[in-house]
Amino acid sequence: MMDSQHHNWAIHLKGAREIYRAMFTPDSDPAQEAKRVAEMNHPLRQFLVSLLSYLDVAGACATSEGTVVEGSYWQTLGGGWEYNLGIPSLSSPDTSPVHDVLLNLRQCWSVMMEIQAAISSFGKAKQHGWMTPEQQDAVYADLLQRLVQWRLDAPDCLQELGDLDDESLARYPHPEGLEYVGCIEAYEKATNIYLHKVAAAARPDIQPQRELLAALCTRTLTLIRKLAKDVGRLAIPWPLFIAGRESRDEHEQKFVREMMLDMQRYGFKNVEKGLEELEKAWFKQRAFPDGWVDTMDDVRSAILLP
Repeated sequence: MMDSQHHNWAIHLKGAREIYRAMFTPDSDPAQEAKRVAEMNHPLRQFLVSLLSYLDVAGACATSEGTVVEGSYWQTLGGGWEYNLGIPSLSSPDTSPVHDVLLNLRQCWSVMMEIQAAISSFGKAKQHGWMTPEQQDAVYADLLQRLVQWRLDAPDCLQELGDLDDESLARYPHPEGLEYVGCIEAYEKATNIYLHKVAAAARPDIQPQRELLAALCTRTLTLIRKLAKDVGRLAIPWPLFIAGRESRDEHEQKFVREMMLDMQRYGFKNVEKGLEELEKAWFKQRAFPDGWVDTMDDVRSAILLP
């Protein structure tokens, strides 16, 4: 799906949904149902749920059409977050210092996915005209509060990541989990940008929060520049894309361009198409320096960038 240049990744996601339903929907045939129940605790099942949810939420953020499987199934069926930050159920017990850091990060990552999915559903409701402006404002305020609460509830390893200069990073008390923490915070900041863009779409009455968005972009891109190394860069295409599309700073745009060109060596067509979309957005910024009012179609993307 990540290698796709076209919309067919959405079709693959819907196909994965049918596999999910076959795995978790009771079977009317007693023999098949007994077999399904017997396999419920297989660790690979949790991994597949986590993998599906990872791509499902990424697709929801791209399309603003919600997830293909409703609900926080990665919380109830995945047995904890498994895919992007390690696979504990498929490995031996780990007592290293990074294990506790990853455990806390998986938990807050799962909550962040819930918020991302909710923002996507908010975008879907706006796109289809299901909400009045007053209802939109209420949903936006609720989602913003959820992001604030997420930050308040975040584990110490996230709370303690402050300045990103070399001296400050050298004093960071959890060096073994630093790259993971940077990845999670980059997603947090990009999710804030995503919420603001969805809320302001087709709303000329909402004043653009240029300074706030610029600060969020800068923090996101600095986290990526300082902490995303080598193959670890494949974990941050979405925040890189979201911050890159919103940034109006030419130096930041240059950094995003260089990083996405570098990431193309891994062969994923979605990165190549993502850069094409960014170049169009940056051209539009230069053509309309005073800004414009986005529609939901401007916020949406045809590219799957987890």
